[in-house]
Amino acid sequence: MMTREPVHFAVTDVTPPWNGAPGFAWSMALLADDVLAVARAVGVPRFHYVGESLGGTLGLHLAVHHPEAIASLTTCSTAHRGGSIQRVHEWRAFIERRGMAAWSRMMMELRMTPDVPARLRDWFDGEQAACSAIRTPSPFIPLDMALDLHARVPRSELRIFPGARHALACTHAKECATALREFLARRVPARV
Repeated sequence: MMTREPVHFAVTDVTPPWNGAPGFAWSMALLADDVLAVARAVGVPRFHYVGESLGGTLGLHLAVHHPEAIASLTTCSTAHRGGSIQRVHEWRAFIERRGMAAWSRMMMELRMTPDVPARLRDWFDGEQAACSAIRTPSPFIPLDMALDLHARVPRSELRIFPGARHALACTHAKECATALREFLARRVPARV
């Protein structure tokens, strides 16, 4: 999270060193072990987890399998029912025929609305196109899935950004940071 306002939490980014490695057999349990190892290494046994897309799904996994470690969970563009992800096989075939750059250009309209500044769209497209292949499908989460997840999690809160698409954390970073800050202010006791 980048902000000009003071952050009252230590922020650690967990990006696995094998991220994107061809043929690496990853699993949610392995990703969770990585997150928990980082938390142990920095001396934080219980933490506020924030995850986007697959990172949010990992947060759900952590909350179910390691609830003692999760003080709060914030997800963005997150699926909890993997079987509902559509078009993954079609995407893989498209990439094999035409490459990641062509796939990235095709997917941009699903990720961002046309009013997103060109420099942001170009940057995101370039980063996505630089990937060697789809390692994990990028789900485009329908609203009913978010509503279903909200209904299943006691005391959860749901924030909807009308008109936003899957790259919400990128296209609406300031709004997402504000929503997170407000959520934590409501849920985390003030330090005296």
